[in-house]
Amino acid sequence: MNDGADGGWHVAQFLAKTHAENAMAPVRYADPYGAFLESVVDGFFGDALPIVPDANVLRGNIGRMCRDGHRTVLITGANTGTFRLFCAEHVLEEVVEHSQEWASELGIPYDAYVNCWRQYFLPNMRLVSTTQLRGLLSPEEGKRIDKLPDRDDVPSATLALVLGAFYVTEDALARFAVYGVDADAEERRNWLAPLRCAGDAGELHKLAVIASAAPILTVTGVWNLGRWLHKKSPLALAIGAGVGLFLATRLKPETYRTVGTALGLAALQFADGVIRPYSENIESFRAVLPAFPLWEDLVAVNGRDAVLARACLHTLGRSRQNPMTVSELADELPDLGIGQSVQRVGKILRNNECFFEPYKGYWQLGHAVVGAPA
Repeated sequence: MNDGADGGWHVAQFLAKTHAENAMAPVRYADPYGAFLESVVDGFFGDALPIVPDANVLRGNIGRMCRDGHRTVLITGANTGTFRLFCAEHVLEEVVEHSQEWASELGIPYDAYVNCWRQYFLPNMRLVSTTQLRGLLSPEEGKRIDKLPDRDDVPSATLALVLGAFYVTEDALARFAVYGVDADAEERRNWLAPLRCAGDAGELHKLAVIASAAPILTVTGVWNLGRWLHKKSPLALAIGAGVGLFLATRLKPETYRTVGTALGLAALQFADGVIRPYSENIESFRAVLPAFPLWEDLVAVNGRDAVLARACLHTLGRSRQNPMTVSELADELPDLGIGQSVQRVGKILRNNECFFEPYKGYWQLGHAVVGAPA
């Protein structure tokens, strides 16, 4: 087995072990105020991946988890924070309304079905009001949504579009409304593969950040030590630097070549075993996201408030700085070419029910269905 293949084998082992541990990790709840808090560490791990599941996908996921006795890819990724599950209010109502019927159809005791839903799914769901989202769509998106014959599909499809989120559905017409292209039954059922790619990408990104942090922290530590010595005693700094240079000159050239070769090989293995599969996995996930209009095109056809509201949705749905102040959100928004001052952003957040303020002055997209148990 060559180095590249060996590196890939080790990464596969790492991913399998990590996913198995994640599947057993404690459930992460929103806090008592309904805030889905992100840790400082989470902030280094790239944007969250927004996902909008429809009611039938949730139905099957609950059943599969009850039968298999372990969390599904969807819930494991949501619980680690790699995914964010955004749920239209109608979907929650539909699951509650039909849970007894679905449990019976799947041959699962009703109590077990409901307990699974409440214990593992609800804590990871971010409930979003969709009543004000229709006006944020582009004309082409709006036409597709308006043609949906089953109006129960409209809230989730609209939410997926305005967010640019992966819409997990096996319904042909609902999928067409979001993606604008037909997909056969096999392609519609194959939503698990991109979720696995996204889960792998999330863990590989964490691994890359942690691995790259070691040399960065070493250099930073040496730099800070030098600054401290210079402040305390410039002479001590000069002596330390002199000793370091003397020791460096005593090393044989072969030592430098050996170290350089080892570092180069490690870098190549890291790139081939971690960076390359991360890039491939994240691209596989991005390939299943719906086409998102250019901001300048939206500005040309929609009102400024509608474009700004959609930009706030898009940013809050992904940002690791969660919840955010109005000022922080205004700084993270893309340049829309319109007025997007802190005052205007704050007005947008206050006037749209899809945004939630768990603490005064701090905002997130959607609110928690259940909070942390007492």
